[in-house]
Amino acid sequence: MRLVDISGGRYGDLLVIERVPRQPGDKHTKWLCRCDCGNTSISTYINLKTGNTTSCGCKRRPHGDTMTPTWKCWHSMMRRCVWKSDAHRYQNVVRVCERWKDYRLFFADVGERPSPDHSLDRIDNAKGYEPGNVRWATAKEQCGNKTNNRWIEVRGERKILTDWARYCGVTPAAIRSYIARHGSLDSYPKLILALENQNCG
Repeated sequence: MRLVDISGGRYGDLLVIERVPRQPGDKHTKWLCRCDCGNTSISTYINLKTGNTTSCGCKRRPHGDTMTPTWKCWHSMMRRCVWKSDAHRYQNVVRVCERWKDYRLFFADVGERPSPDHSLDRIDNAKGYEPGNVRWATAKEQCGNKTNNRWIEVRGERKILTDWARYCGVTPAAIRSYIARHGSLDSYPKLILALENQNCG
């Protein structure tokens, strides 16, 4: 019977890498697989095909960093953007750099998740998940990083419109109305007063 090459195939959380050299006594061909958790394992084709083996075993018994809050965030990022079983669900697939496809290297760059309120946030939404473009941020901080936010710079200081409104003690509508009439916030009285008070402090 001709051997079927299943390299590159996906079975559950396992991605088949290559065939393992046959050893004396082996009744079935074995394949080296990489699990979504980052570990590797060896399985036979029959176990992969029938669904008897769908992971390295991490779902049954967590190992190392598996299932920690930081690992879960990494795992979620990989499922959304890399592993094709889930990535096709997203209209705008964001690229993950090759380095961060290894959890250990990802952890070395971003560190431990600070708290349950923090999640991964791309600083520049036009770029992917890569060193220098990712931070741990709260939901409030991430709201300020949405692509549809309006950024306004006044005297070298850059904030989104809602933050300038909070800074001046007015509503966002008041800021929008002033900009619509005057074109910028450079001469907005309440902003000038707030800046002066800050400098005096």
